Amino acid sequence: MSVFADGLMKKAHRQMKENYKQTGLYETNVERTERESKQK
Repeated sequence: MSVFADGLMKKAHRQMKENYKQTGLYETNVERTERESKQK
């Protein structure tokens, strides 16, 4: 795995952990933004 891909994967996992603490859903920031925009 390239260094770039490894960094992106780690960033996504950090986002998922933070979003799980805030919303109870295990999702990335992009997925969260899309879900919240559909709810409005």
